[in-house]
This record gives sequence, C-alpha cells and structure tokens, in this order.
Amino acid sequence: NSHYGQWPYFGNSKNTWRGWWGIVEIKKLIFRYTPTNRYSITALVASIYLYNKNIDLIEARSLNDILNYNTKGTVVLFSFMSFDFESVKKEAEILKKKGYTLIAGGPHTTAMPQQVLDMGFDYVFLGDGEENIRKFISGEYPENKIYDGISNRVNLSKFPPFCPEKNLY
Repeated sequence: NSHYGQWPYFGNSKNTWRGWWGIVEIKKLIFRYTPTNRYSITALVASIYLYNKNIDLIEARSLNDILNYNTKGTVVLFSFMSFDFESVKKEAEILKKKGYTLIAGGPHTTAMPQQVLDMGFDYVFLGDGEENIRKFISGEYPENKIYDGISNRVNLSKFPPFCPEKNLY
C-alpha cells in the first residue's frame, strides 16, 4: 500500500516497481468494465497495446473477476462517472484490503481527484489518459499522485481510437 515510504517507484527496467516488499513487475492491467466506460477503455487499451505488448490487458466485468487474479504485478484501473461513485468506493475498499494497486480516471476523477485518492487509489488521471497511462507504465510518477491530462493536453489524433488486435472498436 502507498503508506510505505517511496512506494511504488520503478526499478531499472520498464514495467517494474519497487515496493516495501521488493521489486515487482507490472504483468497485468485489469480494466473494470462498465457500460458507461467502454469507449474510454477501448482508447486506453489501444494506446497501451501500441506502446507495450508485454502487459496483459484484461477486461473485468465484476469485482469477482478481478479477485481471481494475484495482486502481485496487477494494477486495476477504474474509469467512472459520479453516479458510479458509491459502487466504485465499495469495490476499491475491498481491492485495497486485498493488496491491489488501483488507478482511476474518468469524469468523476477529473472533477474530484483528491476525493478519489482519499478512497485509496494510488494514482489518478485527469482528462485524457492515452499518454499519461504510458508514463505510468514507464515509471514516471507525479509526486502528488495526479496525472494532469487537462493542462497538459495531447493531440489525440496521434493515438489509435480502437484496438483491432484485441477486437475493441
């Protein structure tokens, strides 16, 4: 959990971070799918897949789907709207207790980043996440735990809108 000193920070190679328990490699990014975030997930998966094909990109349609995966090397990503807040909060509590690394983006996170961090999320993404998720994967961590995709806008036409390799359109 994020209360142990410099956790997490990346080691010498891409996709690894050092926590209080040692060096861990990011092996899986689990996207918590909901009917309201499917287009966001498609764009993020496309960006990640083009950037790094060595991370398993997994879609989870329920909390139980996520709990089937080992916490070591697993990052769970939520993208949500304000009306999803209570259900995301409940799931985040359970996942943090189990030891998962949690990141969040979407409209609610963009509007209320500190509230989402206070819920136990390790990092939050404001605005467009296509470039910032790559920074996260590469180990570029902002000290305040907030990736700013609003004041640091990117040209989204430089990122793929879909990922045919993963059958996401």
